[in-house]
Amino acid sequence: MSSIKSPNWMLMPDESIIDVSKLKGYEWINLRKQIEDLSLEPCYRRYMERLAVVNVSLFVFLSELLAFLHVFLQIIYKGITLRTTVPFIVIMVLIPLILLICFRDKKKYARFSLWNILASCAATLMIVLMDTFFMALSAGPDVHLRSSYDHIVTISIYSLMPISVYGKPSFLGFASTVIYFLYYVYSSLSIKEPISISTHGSYAIHLVSLNIFMEGFRIFIEYNLRMMILNRRKLLYQNFKLRSAVLMENDTMEQLLSSNIRTTLKAEMYKRIDEQRQGMRYFVSTLLFIELYSNISILIANIINYQLITQLDVSEILEILNGICVRLDESAAKHNVLPIQFLGNFLSCISGIMPKSTRHTNECVDLALDLINIIDEIGQEKELELAIRVAVHDGEAFTAIVGRQKCCFDIWSQDVAIAHCMASLGRKNMVHVSQKALRLLHSEYNYENGPEEAQKHSLLQKANITTYLIGPQPRVIKSTNFFMHLHKDSESSSDSLPQSTMQRSSFITVSRASTAFDWKDLDEVRQKTASCLLEKVEYMPVDSINLARIFDFSDRIERGNEDYIINSYITPFWRIYRNPEVESGYGNQPDVFFKYAILLMVFVATVFCIMALLPPFSSVISYKMLSMYSILIIICLLGFYNKITRRISKHNTASPAKFFLHRWLCTLCRWLEEKRMLRSIVYILCVWMVYFLGTQEAIKLRRDELKLIADKTLLSPSIVEPWEASEHMILVIMLFTFLSVPLIFKAALIVLLCMVHILTLYVFYNIKHSKQKTNMGLPAEVASVWHLLSACIYYMILDHHIIYLTRVSYYFLRNAEKKLEQIEKSKSNAEHILANMLPTYLVPIFMKHPSNDPPYHKYVAKVAVLFASIVNFPLDTTSLRVLNEYICYFDDLIEEYATGFKVEKIKVMNWTYVAACGLEAGDNLSQSSRTSIRKPGRGHLSRVSTVSIGEHIQLPELQNYNPRFHHPSLEYSDYCVLYLVHFAVDMLRIMQDISMQNLTMKFPNAMPGQLKIGISHGPAQSGVVGQSRFYFDIWGQTVNWASIMAEKGVTGHIHVTENTARTLSLFDIKCYYRGLEDNPIEGRSSTYLVDLNDELNFQQVDEASWLQFPNDDRSAKSKSRKTVKYDRRDEPSSDGKYKSQ
Repeated sequence: MSSIKSPNWMLMPDESIIDVSKLKGYEWINLRKQIEDLSLEPCYRRYMERLAVVNVSLFVFLSELLAFLHVFLQIIYKGITLRTTVPFIVIMVLIPLILLICFRDKKKYARFSLWNILASCAATLMIVLMDTFFMALSAGPDVHLRSSYDHIVTISIYSLMPISVYGKPSFLGFASTVIYFLYYVYSSLSIKEPISISTHGSYAIHLVSLNIFMEGFRIFIEYNLRMMILNRRKLLYQNFKLRSAVLMENDTMEQLLSSNIRTTLKAEMYKRIDEQRQGMRYFVSTLLFIELYSNISILIANIINYQLITQLDVSEILEILNGICVRLDESAAKHNVLPIQFLGNFLSCISGIMPKSTRHTNECVDLALDLINIIDEIGQEKELELAIRVAVHDGEAFTAIVGRQKCCFDIWSQDVAIAHCMASLGRKNMVHVSQKALRLLHSEYNYENGPEEAQKHSLLQKANITTYLIGPQPRVIKSTNFFMHLHKDSESSSDSLPQSTMQRSSFITVSRASTAFDWKDLDEVRQKTASCLLEKVEYMPVDSINLARIFDFSDRIERGNEDYIINSYITPFWRIYRNPEVESGYGNQPDVFFKYAILLMVFVATVFCIMALLPPFSSVISYKMLSMYSILIIICLLGFYNKITRRISKHNTASPAKFFLHRWLCTLCRWLEEKRMLRSIVYILCVWMVYFLGTQEAIKLRRDELKLIADKTLLSPSIVEPWEASEHMILVIMLFTFLSVPLIFKAALIVLLCMVHILTLYVFYNIKHSKQKTNMGLPAEVASVWHLLSACIYYMILDHHIIYLTRVSYYFLRNAEKKLEQIEKSKSNAEHILANMLPTYLVPIFMKHPSNDPPYHKYVAKVAVLFASIVNFPLDTTSLRVLNEYICYFDDLIEEYATGFKVEKIKVMNWTYVAACGLEAGDNLSQSSRTSIRKPGRGHLSRVSTVSIGEHIQLPELQNYNPRFHHPSLEYSDYCVLYLVHFAVDMLRIMQDISMQNLTMKFPNAMPGQLKIGISHGPAQSGVVGQSRFYFDIWGQTVNWASIMAEKGVTGHIHVTENTARTLSLFDIKCYYRGLEDNPIEGRSSTYLVDLNDELNFQQVDEASWLQFPNDDRSAKSKSRKTVKYDRRDEPSSDGKYKSQ
């Protein structure tokens, strides 16, 4: 027998549970090994001990029922007699007393198992003796009695007696078999009947075969109960995982939307996640849910000389920004202020949302002063001339989730715009507050008049805003070197932090560390799950609320008993699920024991054939019996086909079938297990064939006997009795245990078989003249029928109990599958939430390692960065909805660039859309992924076919782009520029389409706004900042130049740097000289505009285009033939508006 463990057993991601039907060896042995490997054997043993109590009570109930019915039949047909009635009354009284020890508490008895075994032996011996020798002593000398309940005793030993749990039932079963056989021989000798192979041999074979059959029955019960324990463990394990997944989802959502935000916005966020999960919607409008908050304080801050930070090494950049972010979260939590965005040099917060406070303005100002101290301390420690301008204004703000991919939670309103303006016009390291905010400060701060520029600004004058400056106050943050403190905090516990800080900055790491399992230590998880399951076993369903409960004398735990829970899902009588969908799922489960059930059928049919071969009628087997027996063997071999091929295979699992006949046989074998209708039809037909084999033997014997009697050849009394056919019928009825159909269908089939059998007895046998009665006190015709009906009653009640246990097992399995679906949905939600904060290629990394310690960072040698600013846009709720439409359109467009050189949305800053291309080129663009083909797009945005670049690299072809050449100096990484400029042109086309629709449809509320795009490419640093909230960003001169290109660009055009223009020219895309622009770090540099025609198609490079890239800028201006293609009216005026549209 091969081991159940696979080579990757310890590395399996899910519970280490293997489908035992796919392994070599027998399923129940593999399942035993799996239970042992998962440390669940104590749970199984304890459950069996609890189940033994219910089984004993069920046995007592059945014993009392059958004894009562037997006495009742005696009263009806012959009246009460002392010799025939007293034995059954004694059984009814003594059986509960003998088995009373089985209901006691195990802890009170040192050898509880031994007492249960002895009780089983005593009860069995009493019933056997009462059914055999005691009745023989009370009978007359010429009466041949057969035992009434030999089959009941044998079935009970293997299924309901305590010895089936605490000992070896086969010893007791064969011992009772010997007693019954000896009694049968004694009864025959008492009436001087000769011992014959046909009668006594058949009876011995019947008793032995019944014991063997019940051993198979016991294996079937063991397999189902172990599967129940495994399914219960799976449910418990999935509960643990679900709890961990929900915590991770909540923690991740906490990063995106603070717990102070109203639940309506979170519901809107989940709605967006569902939309993302369903896939692209291709320019379908998304409703924008807006929350209005009035009487709140708005804080806007800008870090001065932020470019100095971006010039540092990436590790230092992350150290500084992560320090600012962590300190911001700590200070915000201390002052009850809600951080909204942290975008490197820009951050925003609001106060006064939840909980309501009259000091929300003071809290914002206190946070602003803390920020000034934080930036000053970091600047001094890093020797950087850093400063910050902070503005605080009171008013109203709209909060909304904008976009479809990487949804942005931000605030908008006229008051927010005023705060932005105040932040840009403030003084460094001072808090710029409005007159309205100053009135709410309760005169607690020293202040001075605001800067003169602010008093003259048109936006502030229009809103009648007077501003003031609040400088550093005596209340400062006392701390030592922050970065040393930050490193110590990562090594020590968070107990030293204030409670609010712990809840805010350490919420994610603490909750994940304390509530989620360490899934790396699989052994520890197994032990923890097994120990929890051992506690749950005490409450698992054992069918303790059936009729047999009246004979349950144990101290049962009623509180928390899961039987009462299951009872609401399963009908008490027919044992079917109340939900038809669940019932259908239960019936459609694969039946791995189907082949073994067919094997038992072959065994029973073999027994019948052996009995038919016994003399004196050894010629009873006909061609019909041989044909049916052959069909059973063929079906059995077909059921075992996959098992046989797996056994002879060199691998642990079966290899794929190649030969067509082998493939068909494998498929048919699999269908027999998986297709409910097919296996039910096959099984019922096989049962009828077995029944025919059993009755055919007895019927043919009776026919031959009647023929001999007619010929006066047989003068002695008949030796062919109806009990042989009835004994065969009992084995046939027991076969229905393995048929996975509702109990009502089983009952109907059994009733039909019984009716057919009873008619057979009356047609082919003269039962009234039978010498072998069954028991004293009943007529022969009643005794023969009762012998069969008692077995049917006993079996139906026993099967009623077994079906309940199997359905409970499926209930656990189905709930575990539901939990798994919830886990997958929760994980998917967490992934989509992370995807709204991080690039998609970072989501798997942060799902496996949720902590950002140490902060993630990456250097990218060549990346293209895009800034797209929407200008000429009014600030009101209608325009906010329009902005959401624009962002959603851009998000839909970005899905068209999801493979190859993927365009990644970075962030949305107010009215600016930031994207990059080539961030993951080093990680995910292997040769295999580079040869992928994009899925078809829509409209003019689609990419079709592929274009070869070099020997191995292929990229999707871009529509409306037909280059005449690919310059040999192009590198693979240069294609990030090509893709991003195509993305930019598609953005312009979207804006153009919207403008054309507005002009054509003449909407009264046309979508305003124009687009200015700036692109630059080159090296950049990327990283994730924050602990309680993750912020992904990119830094470097490439980003700074892209921002400058958008700020100084032209509406409706793409403004690029000289380096980017040179690269585009190598792709046969023409650019023309725009002018010189200033960069605070690198100085002045030439810039260019991408040449587009009226249809927004690229223009090809000509000779003049090549001449405009000289070695210096002065010769560039003299040699350029086309240097101006924009109107100065497009430049913004001092009030922020544009002179022309």
